[in-house]
Amino acid sequence: MENSVRKMSPFGAVLNNTTSLFAAGAIGLLTTFAAPSEADAQDNSVKVGFVTFLSGSAAGPFGVPARNAAELMIEAINAGAVPGPYNTPGIGGSMIDPIFVDENSKQKNADYLKLVEKDGVEMVIGYVSSGSCKAIAPEAEKAERLTILFDCGTPQIFG
Repeated sequence: MENSVRKMSPFGAVLNNTTSLFAAGAIGLLTTFAAPSEADAQDNSVKVGFVTFLSGSAAGPFGVPARNAAELMIEAINAGAVPGPYNTPGIGGSMIDPIFVDENSKQKNADYLKLVEKDGVEMVIGYVSSGSCKAIAPEAEKAERLTILFDCGTPQIFG
């Protein structure tokens, strides 16, 4: 695992892990599509939920690298250290405020709803397992919250 992140360029690191690249891409989508609401502009942050395996057997190959990639990208975006035209701090001046959730949970739907309803996230990025993706897709549709399922192994969520 020592080669999973290698120092380079002013952007901090080159990611060598496919899952990490997916997470970085999802964060990139955030900079393109997320617009801060009036409430976010007042507190100068936009809350984003990140769900991935932080414990269990999938944490090492999937979850921890994805979380690390998200943290690197959030740091770079908040600092305005990404390539133009996104090289201004934050998203529309609002800093990304991440909330990380362990996908290795028996209550995936409740965890998702907590992010959306109680924590007030603007969007959710995550989910690795096919079972999680199939369970969360209908919840995301009902909640009408932007949810990026970044590493699902099933096409059944589109059926």
